[in-house]
Amino acid sequence: MAKQNVLTRARKQKALAFMQQGNPAEAKPLLEKICRADRRDHEALFILGIADGMLGEHAAAEQAFRQVLKLLPNHPDANNNLGLSLEAQGRSEESLKYFESAVQLAPDNPGFAFNYANAYESLGQFKQARIWYQKTITLAPQSPEAYCNLGNVLQEEGDYAEAVRSFEKAISLSSEFARQYPQIYINLGNALMDMGQDKAALTAYQQTVKRRWNYCTDALTWEWKIKWNWLSRWARSMPTSN
Repeated sequence: MAKQNVLTRARKQKALAFMQQGNPAEAKPLLEKICRADRRDHEALFILGIADGMLGEHAAAEQAFRQVLKLLPNHPDANNNLGLSLEAQGRSEESLKYFESAVQLAPDNPGFAFNYANAYESLGQFKQARIWYQKTITLAPQSPEAYCNLGNVLQEEGDYAEAVRSFEKAISLSSEFARQYPQIYINLGNALMDMGQDKAALTAYQQTVKRRWNYCTDALTWEWKIKWNWLSRWARSMPTSN
């Protein structure tokens, strides 16, 4: 038994090292050996679920996290990660139950609140999504992702002015986020367009083009729509000759 425990610890440490290196494919077979030897090793099961998720094997991750929850029903991270696994399989409605458990078990965790909000947003339940993105911001006021997603929800609800404020806040919080996610400038431009602020929208779309060329098609399409609108207005303002 002592020898088996030493072997298990060695395998677990090696698996964790692979995970820290971003190499879940090497970690997975080690974790599977541990779990076959001891089906009650909730730590190994949990890490195995994470490895499966990183590999895109979401159904396998789901099963691993369900096994953890059989052993530890009040494990907040397992509830959260099971929710993520279900959502990755297009089962957002089912994921709500586990995200709800996660936020109840760890109410001060902004990541859990964010995931709960995201599931509601995926289902088109924008009021609940707004509530939980706002909760996320209360817990993590420097989160550009939360402000960005709140902006998307506010835009869906038709509150364009507040959506603009949320997008602008996200951009101001992290230039790196805006660089990695230039779609935010398209979202900002769309909200400004909905408010009739064409010139400000044009500036936002041009920011997209500056930051990421693969977003140019959408941004330039909107840019030309604005310019066409301006041209049409100018043409309508010209006096007609008799």
